[in-house]
Amino acid sequence: MPSNRPRRGPSSSQIQARTSILIAKFFSTQRQQARRNRAPFCRDVHITSMLAFVAAVAAVALSGRVVFAKSKPVPWKTIDDAILRVNDVAVKDWSVYQTGKKRDPLLLQIGNRFLLIEVHDQQLFEIDSSKVARRSDAEVDWDPADRPSQPLASSDWRAGDVGAAMQITLKITAENRAINLELPHPPDVGDLPVRSTAPQRHR
Repeated sequence: MPSNRPRRGPSSSQIQARTSILIAKFFSTQRQQARRNRAPFCRDVHITSMLAFVAAVAAVALSGRVVFAKSKPVPWKTIDDAILRVNDVAVKDWSVYQTGKKRDPLLLQIGNRFLLIEVHDQQLFEIDSSKVARRSDAEVDWDPADRPSQPLASSDWRAGDVGAAMQITLKITAENRAINLELPHPPDVGDLPVRSTAPQRHR
């Protein structure tokens, strides 16, 4: 099953580090060529080609940021009739959201806290709540490209069917919190009652 993990553009520190390494390699290559040609290395002679090289490096490094800037928030809708227990205790203020018809990943809200649950990859991420926009009581907007690069330490992952629900359990290691989430299976169309087209008489 392919991963839906979003790709993020490089940070400014990563761009600076990569550019510095490439510039150092550029001068090293120029010195080696000068030695092979038995000619003195002159930094001024190569300044024009170096500027062109740096411009090309910057364009490549920043290309990822251009793609990242074009991404848009995705609507996430509440999953009704779900059940959440933390350390075997029911939670009062919480919601769980899915995007489209997919239930992986899941966006879990506990109070003002948002967690991204990647069930298949067994990864848990702390989401910046300021980047989650509430559209309505049952829907929020959030861009998966804003997912942090590092997941929270977690363990004891399990996912499977329990009766008419899908159960997901995991533990947040640093907090010693056990999360138990149950999501009802969507009803099959064939199981829905057939509505009669004949007129009904009400007494």
